[in-house]
Formats: sequence, structure tokens, C-alpha cells
Amino acid sequence: MDSNVILLVFMAIMVAMMFMSSRKRKQQAQQLQDSLKVGSRVVLHSGVIGTVKEISSESVVVSSAGSTLEVLRPAIRSIDPVLVGDSVAPAAKPTAKKPAASAASSKAKAPAKAATKSSTAKKPAAK
Repeated sequence: MDSNVILLVFMAIMVAMMFMSSRKRKQQAQQLQDSLKVGSRVVLHSGVIGTVKEISSESVVVSSAGSTLEVLRPAIRSIDPVLVGDSVAPAAKPTAKKPAASAASSKAKAPAKAATKSSTAKKPAAK
């Protein structure tokens, strides 16, 4: 009887977590739809990358590689934050890593010696 109660509690927790995850995913999708603007670079679920030319209540007109596509709003997977319109926003410059080892520590290291072959198999004992 006690193990059945524990099983039911775990199942209730799992169902609650699934509902919360679903609600969070819907909120993220709604935030994405609300942040759509004309001129934004978007990526569709099919992998097409384009620029938003027109937005209506149910669809979006996307221009990509010289063609114009009208797609439903939920077909947009993401909005590219780096590319805005046809111009590329300046990206952060990568910083060069400085060598961590000093000259003193590099002298202390000796070159590795070549491994010698040694027999690890034991010979049978002589009688």
C-alpha cells in the first residue's frame, strides 16, 4: 500500500512538470511572435533564412535569395539577433589568449622519452 502511494506521488509530480514545460514553451513562442518586426532576419523551421517584408495577423512575407515566401507565423523558428535587416551588426572581437606557461616552467619540463618495449607476459615456470 505504501509503495502505491509513493508511485502515485511521483506520477503526479511528473505530470505537473510536463504541464509546466508545455506552458513555458508556449510563452516563449508567443514572445517570439510578438517581437517580429519588418526588416528582421528570421530562420524558418525548414531552414530558410530570410528578411521579413510584411506582417499580417496570421502570416509573414519573407524575402530570401531573390524570392518571396508567405509563411504562417508559427513557421518561424528564431529571429537572428546578430543580423538586422540587410546589414550585419558589428560582432564582438575575440580576445587572444595569452600563454599561461612562463619561461621558467617550460625549462623545467624535460622532453618525453621514447617508450621501450618490455615483455609483460610471464614465461611458464621450468620443471
